Parts: sequence; C-alpha cells; structure tokens
Amino acid sequence: MDKSKGHLFYVYRYFIVHSGQLSLFNQQKGSQQGKNKIQFLVSECIEKNKIICDIADRKHILLFVKNISEDIALFKFSKDAPVTRYQLDDSDIIESRESNFPYVFVIIDTKQQLICLEHKTNVFAKIEICKNSFSSFVDHFIHDLNYTFSMDEISDSGSFWDNVQNAERIYQLQLNLRSPNLFGGIYETNAFLKKIKELFNNDECAFNLKNSAGNLNITKEAMDDPLQYASSGGGSWKLTITKKGRKKKTTVSSKKSVKTLEINDFEERYSLFGKNNIIDKIHELGTLPEKEDQNK
Repeated sequence: MDKSKGHLFYVYRYFIVHSGQLSLFNQQKGSQQGKNKIQFLVSECIEKNKIICDIADRKHILLFVKNISEDIALFKFSKDAPVTRYQLDDSDIIESRESNFPYVFVIIDTKQQLICLEHKTNVFAKIEICKNSFSSFVDHFIHDLNYTFSMDEISDSGSFWDNVQNAERIYQLQLNLRSPNLFGGIYETNAFLKKIKELFNNDECAFNLKNSAGNLNITKEAMDDPLQYASSGGGSWKLTITKKGRKKKTTVSSKKSVKTLEINDFEERYSLFGKNNIIDKIHELGTLPEKEDQNK
C-alpha cells in the first residue's frame, strides 16, 4: 500500500467572543452562541460535504473527509490558485486560466476548541499564511459583526522561560490575551480578563512592558499565570532581548514555538485517523496544563 510522507500539523486554539452590546446577565449565553457557530460550520460541512466561500474573488473551500470521533473531524481546505494554460490549436497558441485547488488537511476539535492546520509549503508558503486564510474563511462563513473569531497558537511556555533565562538583557515583553470563553477558573488571568470585558466589552487585551536599558524584570511569580493562559491558546507573546554573549537585539515569539502534531503513516484513505492514538494525541495537545502551586 502506498503511503505518503509524514504530515505535520500546527495546533491552534480558536476563540469566538461576543463583541456587540450584551448585558452581563447574557454574557455566558453569548459565549455559548459563539461556540455553536463553529459547531454549525462543522455540521453544515458534514451535511453538505463542502462549503464554498468567495473571498477577494477567490473561491475558498472546506471539504468534509471523515469524522475522527464525536467531537473531532477531518477536512480538506483549499484556496483557488488559478494556473495559466497554453493550448495549441490549428492556427495559434491560446492562453486560458483554469481553477486549481491545492489543499491542506484540517482537523477541528469542537470540544477543546482546537484547529490543527497541515503545513504544506506547496499550498501555503508559510503556516501563518495558511492560518490567516483559514481564519478569513471562518469569518466570512460566520458573517456576524457581533462576534470576533480568532486563532492563536498553542505554544511551548518552556521556550519563553528558556529565552528569559538565556537573555543578557530584556527590553520588551508584548502580551496579547483573548477575552475568556473556555478556560473557566483554571487561571487567575481568566477572572481578570472577564472583569475587564464586563467593564469595556473588549475582545482582546494587549500589554506592552518596556525598559529602554534592557533591565526589564520578568519573574515566574508575576508572569507564569498570564503566560500559561497565552501559551494554552488564549493569546500570544513576544520578547525583545539580547542573548548572552551577543550585542544584537533579537525578537522571539510564541509563533516560533507552536506545538505540532505529526502523523507519519498517513494513508490515502485516512484510516489511521480512526485509531485512538491519534485521538489521544489531539486531546493531549489541547489539555490545559495544571497550575503550579506557588506555595510549595
């Protein structure tokens, strides 16, 4: 049986936050309605086999492949990339444009609010381009100005602390946090963001800490909770530092430490997606890390 090479998926957490006018009493209801919009996207695609959206004069297609479990489904996602053909007739060479739909695989987990995007450079040169294209597709499908859809990478928080530890100087920390609709009481940051949203009806908070001399003080006691929130897919982080023994400033970010799922023996008929080890891997990637006891 022919088997393709390994397929690499980048893992993201999606949020849908109500950004219209909403009473405090109905905020939880609005959050649930947001989640239902993605569930509707999935169920609609399963029922109709595919969803086609025209965005900037290009067809974007989400095509259903199979259910992996009750909450997880496999799709193909494609953006039309027209190709030029030159056909020879009896008297001339005729130029024509033909539709072309190269695709990547997409895994959607509606329970853990995960989207896994296959990285295939001959379709999307960079994974960030693929992410932005898929996000635009979902936004177009939802088509509701009262809701904001976002996708943020599930990243390795250890990478953040490694860079802090290995930094000679730290000049800047940028932290973007999405308004809560998933994490509940796991993180203290969740309660803070909930209160901010009640006051301002924002869908994102941006924090920018700077020290022009490179003496920014970042401690685990102060930053571990919001960092875990961001790394779990609730936002993103970016550090500007100079590494030990170097003078040039460098920027490191959560976008460079996205968690991945690799499927080595990906059969043409996708039979491996029915096996529990794939489901377990997806659940493991989506599981929120337990908060450390700071009093220990």
